[in-house]
Amino acid sequence: MSSKKDKFYLNLALNLAKNMEGLTGTNPSVGSVLVKNDEVISLASTGYNGTPHSEFSLLNKIDKKITKGSSLYVTLEPCSHYGKTPPCTNIIIDKKISRLVFGAHDIDERSSKRAKQILKSKKIKVKNINVPKINEFYKPYIFQRKYKQPYIVGKIACSKDFFIKSSKSKYISNTYTQYFTHHLRYKNQAILVTYKTINEDNPLLDCRLSGLNEYSPIKVIIDKNLKVKKNANIFKSKNTKIIIFYNSGDKKKIKFLKSKKAKLINVKIEKNGEFDLKKVMSILYQNNIRFLLVEGGNQFTNKMLDKNLFNEFYLIKTDNKLRQSGKLNIKKIVYKLSKKFRIKSNINQYFDKNRITRFI
Repeated sequence: MSSKKDKFYLNLALNLAKNMEGLTGTNPSVGSVLVKNDEVISLASTGYNGTPHSEFSLLNKIDKKITKGSSLYVTLEPCSHYGKTPPCTNIIIDKKISRLVFGAHDIDERSSKRAKQILKSKKIKVKNINVPKINEFYKPYIFQRKYKQPYIVGKIACSKDFFIKSSKSKYISNTYTQYFTHHLRYKNQAILVTYKTINEDNPLLDCRLSGLNEYSPIKVIIDKNLKVKKNANIFKSKNTKIIIFYNSGDKKKIKFLKSKKAKLINVKIEKNGEFDLKKVMSILYQNNIRFLLVEGGNQFTNKMLDKNLFNEFYLIKTDNKLRQSGKLNIKKIVYKLSKKFRIKSNINQYFDKNRITRFI
């Protein structure tokens, strides 16, 4: 088969992987396409929370008579080790696939560059094709594995004159950009805020897109002295998962938070009187958080920027000026974003007069 067709099928697999990005737990999102006689037989992507693997989902229910002699296209090198599931190389061999084409090598030491050797020993042709879009897609996964930290996405909304709050209205952005925010929540495993955001704004921090509420992120709260209010909205939902980083707090508050099934993580205070945010991120990684959305206010966003903890950032800017009704100006944050990130792209489709800028 020509390289042009190989790239076409790999790009098709990439689109499948993108659909599940951020939803596959500790496993990377992988897309798979099965082709025989130049016809697509089956399509699959990694399952929710990482199982089943894409290759297994694709091949498991198809008869060997159909899969024999076919070509399998996957975005990432198939796993060849036993973990929560058997190696994907096993089912590829069992289903008598004749040719494997994959995009990116896996950084996982248990599998990296092993699949080719295993499959070739079973007379299966293996081809690796460099597809820049696939390499770009797996940058978060490589970052997570390399640094043992979640891939962190920041988001903040401001008016045309850079205020993030209004004394006259709860929301400053329009309905379309609010949908975008909920899509970000859907695509990230957890959302992080400080107790100040909880106490001042009383947000739900969930995903309210139709049919996607069950994919609402885990709530992570930075609350050094457990000052979060007991009547906060986040404590009213029965199925909400909450993680709170704290250093000290009264016993009654601790008992209340535990009754709400909140996971309390005690963290040491540094000499500057604050948490080491890099340590907090490492702990979140240890708690299986791989994609983290930060919806911080002025102060916390500044701290995260100063520590270079954001991997990418979304700035939502409205077309309206708040003037005297505006509170908390973030002009300095916008300046820092333009200095700290190499690439800036505008996402202005479908958002009416609101503008979204992505910094990566």
